[in-house]
Amino acid sequence: MGDNSTFFSLFLGLLPLLAFVIVDAFLSMKAALITTIVMAIVEAVWTFVSFNELDSVTVFTLVSVVIMTLISYKKQSPIFLKLQPAILSSVFASVLIISYFMDRPYILLMMEKYHGLIPAQMEEQIKMLLRENWFRQILITNTWTMGAALYLHAMLTTVAAFKLGNWWWLALRGIGFYVFIFLSTIIARALVV
Repeated sequence: MGDNSTFFSLFLGLLPLLAFVIVDAFLSMKAALITTIVMAIVEAVWTFVSFNELDSVTVFTLVSVVIMTLISYKKQSPIFLKLQPAILSSVFASVLIISYFMDRPYILLMMEKYHGLIPAQMEEQIKMLLRENWFRQILITNTWTMGAALYLHAMLTTVAAFKLGNWWWLALRGIGFYVFIFLSTIIARALVV
């Protein structure tokens, strides 16, 4: 899988909520909610076509977007859909923290399992790094630092959902998510090296 498709995958994950914000700004909440569900289905189909399977994160995202969108429609309030990213971050944070304390660090396990999805020119380097204890320790530490960062992301996204406008909420949900992931990795590296 090349760099362009990796970038596209990251962008595609934001597409349903970006579509919600744009359509909600120009049309109606009903149109925005329908567009959100359609885009979440497009994301799941693209994932399936690209990887020949639906991973648990994609399935959870699709199901939670559909459920929260339907609740938002029934209650005539977008707040339920806006809370979906906070719920997703909280669930993923919990998985990371629990896996760390069960001595089955999720980040390390996923790197060992999915290193073949990394661009070919980097795959051999990743295989070599996975043999190094210091790199494995960074991945293990990153399991709990990322969990903590995602709990913080969930809290801030919840505040944004209730207190800030759609664009600020989207920025915190989207860009903020990747900033928290990046910072958690830098912190893990600093703690280990």
